[in-house]
Amino acid sequence: LLRAQSERDPLTHLSNRRHFLAVMEQRRQQADAGPEGFHGALMMVDIDHFKNVNDWHGHAAGDAVIVEVARRIRAAVRDTDLVVRWGGEEFLVFSPELPGTDLALMADRILRGIGGEPIMT
Repeated sequence: LLRAQSERDPLTHLSNRRHFLAVMEQRRQQADAGPEGFHGALMMVDIDHFKNVNDWHGHAAGDAVIVEVARRIRAAVRDTDLVVRWGGEEFLVFSPELPGTDLALMADRILRGIGGEPIMT
């Protein structure tokens, strides 16, 4: 239970930085052991002008926006992808074994998922 709690962001319930770094280390070790090397894609998502949300609407509204953006990102990616709250209003998406040709499609799904409709707080 403590390990699970230490690897999750308490607000969004996404993986946190600690969990992401552990996964990356494990993937590096696997890549070093095999001839295939490391495959996958990494994307950073940042909420533009997020400080304005907190300043104009308060931190509770800001938290609600972060939770909803996290939900929308998670909904836009594959079950095998790792969505991480990197810090503040920054998220990472690690997509193991994602072909480069599919990266732009995933990015488009994420952007449309986040920006497709307003976030009500």
